[in-house]
Amino acid sequence: MKVITKEPNKAPEIRELPREEMRDFIGGCMETVPFKNYLIVCNDSFMLNDMQ
Repeated sequence: MKVITKEPNKAPEIRELPREEMRDFIGGCMETVPFKNYLIVCNDSFMLNDMQ
């Protein structure tokens, strides 16, 4: 799946990321948030884990 990734203190990057690897990239359970024509996928407990 083609995704735009954004890591803390880095510029956004377009890359191919298989769905199976998304949870590892995100670092936990995934939460999805629809935004316009996009679907934002993020770690649902990032604040509890002291992540940026």
